Amino acid sequence: GVRRYDASTVLLACSYTASGSVTQGMWWLGSLTTGSGTPYQVLPQIPGQTVTTSLYYGPNTAFVNPSLGSGTIQVVGSYKYEQAPMPNVNYGVLYTGPLSGAGGTWTQLAVPSGITSGTVANTVPHSVMGDIVVGNYDLVDAPASGNAFLYNVVTGSYAIFSIGNLTSAYGVWQNSADSYTIVGGSQIGGINKAMIVDYTPSNGSFGTPSYF
Repeated sequence: GVRRYDASTVLLACSYTASGSVTQGMWWLGSLTTGSGTPYQVLPQIPGQTVTTSLYYGPNTAFVNPSLGSGTIQVVGSYKYEQAPMPNVNYGVLYTGPLSGAGGTWTQLAVPSGITSGTVANTVPHSVMGDIVVGNYDLVDAPASGNAFLYNVVTGSYAIFSIGNLTSAYGVWQNSADSYTIVGGSQIGGINKAMIVDYTPSNGSFGTPSYF
């Protein structure tokens, strides 16, 4: 993922793999024009958890969300850790803090099984902006159970999408204080299609999706 950081640089959320090691998350600040920038190799920091692998997908910056405060970024992604009840599945993570990764706040994201039709396995956030995180989840021992979810950073609440089958949510953009646009995909009539849908946080409602 990519978001503008200032007038000349962007923030990329991504990953790196050291020789002979596993994939870990990082973000990169630099110029897409010159290719020059600085990598920040930062692992999720949650007390009592030993991270084994991680990957970051979506950044957010004060340039597009001034309410974050100058120098503050947000990054979402997924990770695994040794002490997890299901160590082989991905858990979501949200970082809010300085660019350095030091002294920020890390929040684990896991779609509650109680709001789905089964036991949740992987939770993979893809994008964050304003008060909203979007991503995907699937269920344990349930092939083709993938679906999209939404997490409200302020209330700490989750919502799942009830749109088509195998719905995905890959990007969110804040239009105003109470209006967001989400992009992803869904299976409609047996065909996988791209999707755009609006969301209103104040009443938790989705608009009518457009398919492509």
